[in-house]
Amino acid sequence: MLSETLDLYVYLKNIGQSKLAETLSILPGPKILLFEHALYDNRLGLPRMLDLWTDNTFLKEHGVQSFENLGVFSKRLKQIPEDSLSDALQQMSIKQFVFIVRTGRVDAAKQISEVVSILSSTRSTHPVSANEDTFRFLCVLIPRKSSVFEFYFEQAGLDPFIEFTELPLGFAAVERDLLTLDQPHSFRDMTIDGDYNNILHLAQSLIELEEVLGPFQHIRGIGKNSCRLSKYLSRYYNEKRTKTPRPRGRGASISSHIEGQDSSNLLMIIFDRSVDLITPLVTQSSFAGLLDETFHLTNTSFVYDAMNRGSSKETSMDEPKKETILDSHSTCIAHITPKDSVFDQLKDRNFSVATERLGTMASSMRDFYRSKPSPERADISEVKDFVRNLTSIKAEQEAISFHTELASEISKRTFESYSFKQKYHIERQLLETSVEKSHVHYLLGCIARQEPLPNLLRLICLWSLTNDGMEGDTFDLLMREILSTYGVGTIVLLQNLEQAGLLVRAKDPAIFSALGKRFSPPKVATWTVCRTALRLLVDYQPKESISDIEEAEAFSGYIPLSARVIQGALDDNAWKKLLSTLCTVFKNGHSAFEEDILHERYQVSIEMKNRKPLFDAVVVMIGGITRAEAAAMKALAYSSGKRIVIVSTTVFNGNGWIESMVDESEKWPL
Repeated sequence: MLSETLDLYVYLKNIGQSKLAETLSILPGPKILLFEHALYDNRLGLPRMLDLWTDNTFLKEHGVQSFENLGVFSKRLKQIPEDSLSDALQQMSIKQFVFIVRTGRVDAAKQISEVVSILSSTRSTHPVSANEDTFRFLCVLIPRKSSVFEFYFEQAGLDPFIEFTELPLGFAAVERDLLTLDQPHSFRDMTIDGDYNNILHLAQSLIELEEVLGPFQHIRGIGKNSCRLSKYLSRYYNEKRTKTPRPRGRGASISSHIEGQDSSNLLMIIFDRSVDLITPLVTQSSFAGLLDETFHLTNTSFVYDAMNRGSSKETSMDEPKKETILDSHSTCIAHITPKDSVFDQLKDRNFSVATERLGTMASSMRDFYRSKPSPERADISEVKDFVRNLTSIKAEQEAISFHTELASEISKRTFESYSFKQKYHIERQLLETSVEKSHVHYLLGCIARQEPLPNLLRLICLWSLTNDGMEGDTFDLLMREILSTYGVGTIVLLQNLEQAGLLVRAKDPAIFSALGKRFSPPKVATWTVCRTALRLLVDYQPKESISDIEEAEAFSGYIPLSARVIQGALDDNAWKKLLSTLCTVFKNGHSAFEEDILHERYQVSIEMKNRKPLFDAVVVMIGGITRAEAAAMKALAYSSGKRIVIVSTTVFNGNGWIESMVDESEKWPL
């Protein structure tokens, strides 16, 4: 029976490694991995999965010599002159290529076909069963194979040379109670492209997770995509009941059904990102959230300026630094895993509270060294105890030192920066639905200074969402200035933001706006109604006791709508009241639902039936979640006496969310 103290981080990582090892064994020997752009982080120069499921040592053991962005590799091949292409390919010592792409990505299929065509044009390329001195190709589709994808290569005449397989990677732990599928473009895929493969992948991963956490008994959700996920899960359970043979004997079916319902009371809460578009745009105030805002965390890794702290190359302090296979990185890549006990105590706390706690930890370290027993006066047992704890204390001291320096750097770039404080002040005014002329002047100044476009668009989108759209004159002015300053290439991004509902123009024509305001009662924005009804803005002052967790500390006074929904869903009475409130707020097709899942006793293993659930509820976020948002949910659940684990299609910040709204080929110059 699985232990109640199961470490999800280790368990899920081992499962991912076993799946990846089985896939890489299809092509034995040295090989090169080429990742689709969405699966490769250009800031780190590493594949996104490296931190979550594997490391360099594991890849080397399975013959991986190097890895690269598929698009970059394809461009480099095409830039080689034709007269020297043959010699260049002859010098290549590695003849095996593994393409790792998402299911249904036609742009990636085109890049793969270009690579295969170039390599096969100057050197004989045979099917995968041929000799070792020929080029061999394996296309790995995440999470499953696609007949449409294979048909593309069949039409190009390349299907005999490429073998296809699938890699159904499930959840990985970013934190011990925060899991991700690592699909950074999931929101864009659903809202812009109408691609719902992410939801199917999410359903399959939840079914796998059920084997660990226990069977789900109830589902509560809100949003269109939440309904889609619920239908996928219902279809699976119905098929399982149909295919599973029933136990024989009089009354066996009835008794098994009744006893099966008592196996657990695990609740699943599904939340669609489209229901709450505001929260990802708000600046995070938790320690992990501000770390993400400042250094752009990719799952558990980020680029840390080596000149600040050349010796602090590890943040987990109990795992060696993962150097890249190519050994060509000059930047310092820091890793923060769930095994980092210091970060685990800081991540969900408000930044000011976290810095105070760091000071307390540092004082405890100093007290420990002061209590060093004197060899002349102390007993042998006291000296042995001190030496026994010395190794772990030193590791913790290094972690405290690193996080202290990290907090200092974050503070310099945020609260000690005038531009950050100015942006933060305007953001708070927008959340209070207070729009002033100075806001327009500020945004125009940002455009004139050519500040990073994601930072600028976050404020513009927040303005339009909290005021039911931006007035026509202001909207046209800002869009015109953005296009003239950042280039016409940004028009694709702006169109996608409008299509996703992030960038909204007021419905009333600007010419009638002044007249309407004068002779008709002022219209109350939807956000104002929602903010007041659910108490999304509260006064926040850090408590003197840093051990007390406050519900509003993750955003310094702002409580996400998503967190309020999760809080209501955890309680039967509160859920009913919440539904009546949400019905008056949402009039754009979002609906809430609730249903039970019927498990037969013979469908639930004895191991699962007798095991006490690790959590009271599983929160499913479709479209992504921010770290501070997850912290707010956990704080509200903690205040209700509930244990929750959060699973999401991806973990991002506001800038990453904006950047994901365009494909790599459509990226604007930052």
